[in-house]
Amino acid sequence: MAETHIFPTFARLAYLDGKPRHHTDTLTEMLAPCFQLLLFLEGGQKFYLDDVLFDIHAGHGDRIQPQIALIQRDRPCMLRSLPNCGDSILRKVKLSLPANWLQSMAECEEGHVFTQFQSGHISSYLWQANSEMVKLGEAIINPPSHYKEAQLSQGLELYRLAKAMELLSLACMDMSNRLNQKDSVEKIHTYSQAERIRNYVVENLHEDLTIETLSRETGTSKRSIQRNFKHHFGITVSDFIRKQRLEKARQAIERQGMTIAQAAFLAGYNSQSSFTSAFKQTYGSTPKNWLRKAPMQRSRF
Repeated sequence: MAETHIFPTFARLAYLDGKPRHHTDTLTEMLAPCFQLLLFLEGGQKFYLDDVLFDIHAGHGDRIQPQIALIQRDRPCMLRSLPNCGDSILRKVKLSLPANWLQSMAECEEGHVFTQFQSGHISSYLWQANSEMVKLGEAIINPPSHYKEAQLSQGLELYRLAKAMELLSLACMDMSNRLNQKDSVEKIHTYSQAERIRNYVVENLHEDLTIETLSRETGTSKRSIQRNFKHHFGITVSDFIRKQRLEKARQAIERQGMTIAQAAFLAGYNSQSSFTSAFKQTYGSTPKNWLRKAPMQRSRF
């Protein structure tokens, strides 16, 4: 048994409880942009959206593992349903909303996690449905008897829509939690990489600290070094190295009375003029003036 209900506001709800129609050929259909929730309670389907393959199976009998998927289509695409010649039962729920629905949700809050979900004109997220989702799906397919017996069909349609929207709410919340958890794990990993780079730089300022060297010594890709270091510390690796060497030279001038030529060499500059310019830009004073003040500064301690 399959039925479709179209609600005039925004949503289209469909469900199937039985054997899907058999076809030995690949069926094609042009689909409009849309945001969809698919809940497979039993059975599965295999289809393409443009060149993206979806192979969703919830299983049968004692091996059932209900699956839920959220799919965003930002522009028209071709649906290709692969041949279906079996006698297996298919029990599923499909809720369709306007294509801009997810975008409007993401715009409600800056940095919304849903923005992580969207990637290209076809975005999808598939995972195993939990027990609450399964209960809602069952309620949509088999609503309470008093709704079926009611004379007003609108009451039954509203009941199914309410359950479908509750299912959508649970699915979006679950996806958000999963994406946030994944993002948190990724942030911890990239911060650990960036911190390893920073520690290596601080401990090896006297070495030739090229990106290639850092990559080799810390086991981090060059791209990750450049991207993650600035993301977590707000400064590029090159600028961090330069500032650390300047700070080491400043401390040598202040605490050890090192000459400007020696400090320039320590900071890795080929000329005193370049060193002086960088020093003044960073500390607001030339190394010479800083050297004059160094004895006075040391006497305060």
